[in-house]
Amino acid sequence: MQQEGIRFAHWKGNQHILEGLEGQSDIEILVDPKHKQAFETVMKKLNFKKARSPKWNTYPQVEDWIGFDKETGNLLHLHTHYTIVTGVKYVKHLYLPWLEEYFSQLKTDEKSGWPIPKPELESIVLMIRIWAKMPLKKRIKKSPEVQEKRVEELIGLLKQCEDENLLATCDQLKLKIPEGFIDSIQKIKLEHNKKAIIQLSKFFYDQVKKHYRKSWISSLVRSYYYTYYLKVTSFFFPFFSPMSYKKKLVTGGKIMALIGSDGAGKSTLSKDIVNWLTFKLDTHYFYLGKYPFIQSYNKVLFSISNLIHSKSKVSKKLRKLLGDYYYLILPKKKINMLQLAKKISQDGSLIICDRFPQNNVWGMHDGPHLQNGAQSKHAAKEWALFKKIEKMEPDMIFKLRVSPEIAAQRKSTHDTTSIKQKCENLDNISFMNAKVIEVDACMPYDKVLLKIKNEIWNNLSQ
Repeated sequence: MQQEGIRFAHWKGNQHILEGLEGQSDIEILVDPKHKQAFETVMKKLNFKKARSPKWNTYPQVEDWIGFDKETGNLLHLHTHYTIVTGVKYVKHLYLPWLEEYFSQLKTDEKSGWPIPKPELESIVLMIRIWAKMPLKKRIKKSPEVQEKRVEELIGLLKQCEDENLLATCDQLKLKIPEGFIDSIQKIKLEHNKKAIIQLSKFFYDQVKKHYRKSWISSLVRSYYYTYYLKVTSFFFPFFSPMSYKKKLVTGGKIMALIGSDGAGKSTLSKDIVNWLTFKLDTHYFYLGKYPFIQSYNKVLFSISNLIHSKSKVSKKLRKLLGDYYYLILPKKKINMLQLAKKISQDGSLIICDRFPQNNVWGMHDGPHLQNGAQSKHAAKEWALFKKIEKMEPDMIFKLRVSPEIAAQRKSTHDTTSIKQKCENLDNISFMNAKVIEVDACMPYDKVLLKIKNEIWNNLSQ
């Protein structure tokens, strides 16, 4: 960005900038709106993906870009502001009209090399943010509470400030200062006086009310609505369908599947990939093995069919009673799951499939079960269902290749003959249009996981 002459800064939370650059938290970047096009060009060059936040985290002139560090496998979230907006949770009701003032008061952060605001400016903005973000239940208290981490952040900034520079910054921002302003600053620095923090926060906040994006009351109502909406949906969604709580890719999502022999690491890798992506992106786990189910945000979705698709004794008895009918019910269940996967991936979500049904190999690798004997109506129906699945391919397939010897070591309780057959038969599985990526699953686990992360990121659309 510096090479392209783009004006930008890490505009808040600069005590934690290194955490953001390590992928542990957000990178809060302020970009000159006149340089938006150049900024987006740089993002695409660096293989960042533009994402769309859910409605309760969407604000005007604020966008999200997700990047990937190929060496560590960490995701980087650029929370990109083209204006300075803050305020009530889920709404951000207040604009601060100091874009030019920000870019004229920057310095270089010694730890990261990033441009950040001078401590005097960041301190004043933080004080305004403290009251702007204060929930109603705290505001109405006789002594409103300030989050301890905000107190520590403010004190850390004020200790870097010069009194004269603080006064000059207030003057530049056209903010009046209260009587005894410097004394209050000293109380905060030396005594950690929270009452002084609240007094200054309210004093400065009152002067910027004219820059409301939305009225405070309507913003409060909307904030409460989203708060309870999220609580209710998080409880009820497992009874209906996956819920989207994280960001979605603007260019659309993907369906990705991992296949391989026992001992190749399909389930462990699938779950770790879901956890990795869910840090910022809306991602769901679809298990397409013997007992298919959907897991969304660590909650397994309820389905009446789960009664026969589980390891319980009741399920085993029901499957025995169903006989061949069960092998018609099982692919139908998977078809319904894949139809749902397609629908939510088209809206920008990511689907990780642990295993994937195929019709090249019978009796294993989640293939048909009724095709080895004499042709029957049940066998014909099963084949028709698998031909339908054939047209529902994922976007990406990871073939996890592992030697029979290593697979047997990893799955010592499994039949070694069956493992050897599965390893050999992996070559016979083919797909028409899916991008198939071969992965050497004999490598150490962390290297296999990093390899898959890199392939996923490189194959997501920009």
